[in-house]
Amino acid sequence: VQNDHNGLIVASGVFPGSNGYRAVGGFQAATAALTGFGGGAAFVGADGTSALLAGTATALFRYSGSAWTSLIGSLTATRWRFAQFVSQVTGLDLAIGVYGGVPVKVNLLTGAAAVLGGSPPEARFICVAGDFVVLAGDTAANSTITWSGQENPESWTSGTNLSGFQPLPDGGAITGLIGIDNYFLTFKRGLIYRSTFI
Repeated sequence: VQNDHNGLIVASGVFPGSNGYRAVGGFQAATAALTGFGGGAAFVGADGTSALLAGTATALFRYSGSAWTSLIGSLTATRWRFAQFVSQVTGLDLAIGVYGGVPVKVNLLTGAAAVLGGSPPEARFICVAGDFVVLAGDTAANSTITWSGQENPESWTSGTNLSGFQPLPDGGAITGLIGIDNYFLTFKRGLIYRSTFI
């Protein structure tokens, strides 16, 4: 676009090339699209292998080679969220996904997938804070956070191995979690809680 002078003002949809600019090409599909896509995440395991996970309305998939492979099916999901739990003590390296039902896990070292053990609550939000996995968004207790046992994401009996739960009655429904080192933030419609492991 020129504006009564010799300089270029805006270069849109192009990239620099010899003697000027070249048009940006279109996107190219690497694989067939997943039907009912609800979220995904990429992880690097402790051994350096990578994993690309995606959740749909009915299943959890992993991209391998040139196609999506179903890991767990027969789910009823809306939005997927993921977190990685790595334990230096036990050697666990898990990607944990939540979707509104019982959380699922993918072992990043072996590729095996299953429902997360220990009877965790249903969840729509997840984060990892230090040695704990934190869940929230159970429709039966939408203002309650629950955390796993220390160094064990499959220990959910309150009072065992520091596992527990905390109702947060003020501020409305929980809308998100973020884990940072040894503390995490719980976002609610009207306020933010900070929880710290001491």
